[in-house]
Amino acid sequence: MPDIFTRGFFMDSRIQKMAQVIINYSTEVKPGEWVLIRSTSPAGMPLCQALYEEAFRAGGQPFVYIHLSEEDPIALGATDNPDQLAAINPMLEMMYEQAPVIIRIEASENTRDRSAYPLPLQTARAKGHADLITIQMRREAAKELRRCTTQFPTFAYAQTAGMSLRQYEDF
Repeated sequence: MPDIFTRGFFMDSRIQKMAQVIINYSTEVKPGEWVLIRSTSPAGMPLCQALYEEAFRAGGQPFVYIHLSEEDPIALGATDNPDQLAAINPMLEMMYEQAPVIIRIEASENTRDRSAYPLPLQTARAKGHADLITIQMRREAAKELRRCTTQFPTFAYAQTAGMSLRQYEDF
């Protein structure tokens, strides 16, 4: 596994290369553009850091939003109020309405973390996420948004694939 030493920590050079491709090719970040870098969990932080750095190098104005570990199960366990669970995150809504570039990193730490909760609560929770997707699709159709969604290797994805994390990273 090739590594590079960057700012006091080792980073797999594949992560840096992935960030370069996403910023310079997939989303073509231009100087002055807002770039939302959104990870579904802290497990995606290595890629968030590389994307953040590359976005600055491209002249962009990156903003990072990392979801909490177990964010959905925490909400589902804390309330059974469907209105609370369906509420759209206003910070994300603003970025989805205004940022010309959105990069979403799927970095699940547990692919089954919502399965023990009642389906009506899961459905309510999914509504807030669906509202963001509606904004995204409208803006993409109007050519106002460039977006890239990618998956970052995690133990959860490796386990689902029947692999070790190292095998999954090399897959």
